[in-house]
Amino acid sequence: MSEIQTYKFYAGNRWHEPSSEKYFESEDPSIGKVWARVPDCNEKDINIAVSFAKNAYYDGPYGKMHPAERGRTLTRIGDIIAKNAERIGQIETKDNGKLPKNITPSLTSWQTESFYYYAGMCDKYEGRLIPSEVPYMHNYLKWEPFGVVSLILPWNSPIGTLIWKLAPAIAAGNTVVIKPSERASCSTLELMKILEEADLPEGLINVVTGFGPTTGTPLIEHKDVRMISFTGGTKGGSAANQDIWNIERGFIELYGSKFSKKLNNNFKRSDLGNAIIKFPNFIKFWPVCSYSQRVIQGGLILNKKIFIKKNIKSITIEFPEPWFRVSKFHIPKNSTEARFSLSYCLATALINGKFDLSSLNISKNKKSLNMVKKIKLLTYKVPNNFEDYDPKYPDIIKVIMNDGSILIEKISHIKGGKNNPLKDEDIDNKFLMCGGKKNILNKIRNQKYKKKNLKEIIF
Repeated sequence: MSEIQTYKFYAGNRWHEPSSEKYFESEDPSIGKVWARVPDCNEKDINIAVSFAKNAYYDGPYGKMHPAERGRTLTRIGDIIAKNAERIGQIETKDNGKLPKNITPSLTSWQTESFYYYAGMCDKYEGRLIPSEVPYMHNYLKWEPFGVVSLILPWNSPIGTLIWKLAPAIAAGNTVVIKPSERASCSTLELMKILEEADLPEGLINVVTGFGPTTGTPLIEHKDVRMISFTGGTKGGSAANQDIWNIERGFIELYGSKFSKKLNNNFKRSDLGNAIIKFPNFIKFWPVCSYSQRVIQGGLILNKKIFIKKNIKSITIEFPEPWFRVSKFHIPKNSTEARFSLSYCLATALINGKFDLSSLNISKNKKSLNMVKKIKLLTYKVPNNFEDYDPKYPDIIKVIMNDGSILIEKISHIKGGKNNPLKDEDIDNKFLMCGGKKNILNKIRNQKYKKKNLKEIIF
């Protein structure tokens, strides 16, 4: 039996045991076995991490560091991540099942280049002198960091999302406290082990792990945290949004979700251009779960062929082996798991003849949950150079009816691939399916935005 790895949380360039002495487990989805233990941090641990970050900004070396030196710090971080890309990728694959080919290559190219880009920006945050109509008044603009910034990460791409948040945050002179998702914390903790060789200023980057109510809430409500960047699902976003949301302090991405009421009101008060710029969730409506789109397509086809759904005896979904690691949710327990469950996506599309936001509400789709019990997932091998949505490697859905008859659907193409691009009406439908409002869509489609590529705005 392989040894189970135990992580600690990271604050002030040191590793700490959780004050609760509690840990939660990470299960390798490819084998279904526990391989790591992660600290269950509480408010006391949050105070420790934020205190180190605050001291680093106000009294420590990073807050007093010259911008050019900050740039050299970012360059070191980028170099070390690129050098250890394979190690980071292996940990993330064990932790959340994401394919190595979707992690490691980007860590040696475009993702780590974020650090190099912002390294060059560190000494380019320039102010300006503003002419004044009042005699003897010196009127000027100066950019200043927030101070302590919290970065809250999703489970499906923790390292990628971390890089996008971390590089600009510390380039601007902020210090950070990172909270990865409790579903995928290990790659972030492993990254901090790797970055120990970067000789970072004490308290610049701190990592706490745990659950929303006990770790996330005390972090976002902490009086010394000046800005929050949150990426995640509906439930977590609503909780984070409830008390702290405003344009100055928080940026939220809610993947595949309707906006919270407060955020929707902000949209209504903003003009469209500002909404696109200020609110990342307007840009990204869907998580990295497009692998489920083929089985949804198959379910929609079968809905029109099978009139009495209760006469279905069993269903198998046979799909390319690399996707098995991602499809670890079979019978989902919440809307997030529903979105990532191939079985549930197929069952819902088959029964309802549609798949939209309401489909993710498992409490209102009991028939789908019952149908999932009849579904079995199978895989088949593909070459190492397999590319997503290659038509040579379809999803094969086999339905056996109670009378012994068999229906087989092979789904090779989905809308949105390079061989089957989205049309304008497809984009409109996806926008609406993912919670967008018709009035917003109409504004996007007006003359002012016709010249813009809507695919770039939404996706």
